[in-house]
Amino acid sequence: MSQTAQTTPPPATVVVGPRAGGTALLVLLGTLTAIGPLSLDMYLPAFPAMTRELGTDQAQIQLSLTTCLIGLALGQLVTGPLSDRWGRRRPVLVGVTAYALLALVCAAAPNAPALAAARLAQGMAGGMGVVVARAVVRDLYAGRAAAKYFSRLTLIFGVAPVAAPSVGSVSNQLSDPESD
Repeated sequence: MSQTAQTTPPPATVVVGPRAGGTALLVLLGTLTAIGPLSLDMYLPAFPAMTRELGTDQAQIQLSLTTCLIGLALGQLVTGPLSDRWGRRRPVLVGVTAYALLALVCAAAPNAPALAAARLAQGMAGGMGVVVARAVVRDLYAGRAAAKYFSRLTLIFGVAPVAAPSVGSVSNQLSDPESD
């Protein structure tokens, strides 16, 4: 009886569930990944209107951009370990819900410091989706399949900062026709 070592190569793709990798999942994960650039770039065209509306200077409004960026980083740092412990779904639901509610808080901010604080919290909520989207890909795929999926997410991530100022400019024109 001859014993031969049978080695099997690691799977190129690890797929969990019947719909793993579908277009809907790609759109969902791409949207979660795009929250960061959309949060930073979409409202840039509204800076002059925000400066007038809040009665402050441009530097105070720009601070809200900085606080959002810090929040995105902190949100990822905090949520990564939490999503490992509690699963992916709960942190995403909490993050997206908080992000949407904090958008309303930002819209109702009475002054620039309140806006900066709300943008910090909103950035943290947005960071939840960003980190969980990447974790989901790692959960579902390995090797080349993971690299291919990450490249698709990177494409979406790359398009978001290009499109966001245009979308923000259109919505700014619709809400504030005097902003020319």
